[in-house]
Amino acid sequence: MVGGLLLSQALTLYTTPVIYIFFDNLAHRFSPKPNKVETGEAEQAGPA
Repeated sequence: MVGGLLLSQALTLYTTPVIYIFFDNLAHRFSPKPNKVETGEAEQAGPA
């Protein structure tokens, strides 16, 4: 019984971050890309 608990805990601790990273990369791949020109202008428009 202890071996099963250890195995399930180890699988949970290793698979959860892997699945999270996979879906995060998938979301970045299909999200719209920001326009770099507008981003650069917004960063430079700060107080002088």
